Amino acid sequence: MRRLATDGFRSHLPLAGRRVGWPEIIEAAYRRGRELRLSRREWANACQVLGREQASLCLMLTDQATCRRAGEVRYPNAYSRELVERARRGGLRFGQ
Repeated sequence: MRRLATDGFRSHLPLAGRRVGWPEIIEAAYRRGRELRLSRREWANACQVLGREQASLCLMLTDQATCRRAGEVRYPNAYSRELVERARRGGLRFGQ
């Protein structure tokens, strides 16, 4: 999971060498989302629609897109909202 995360996301995870589970990933996603200015409303909606684990994965994808496409993803809220909607409709699957 660490390899999929951006440096910004990883900075919210426990130090290397420690085991990282879903509670740590979810907390890191919430904190990174605040840095990306993802609204609490969008985070809460993602958690309600998808569950906290999948919402965290959506946030990780949003973070990657924001870093990878500098300037292209100007509105992380909108990008995240679209990922959540795609996941809700079944167009984005997380290996389940």
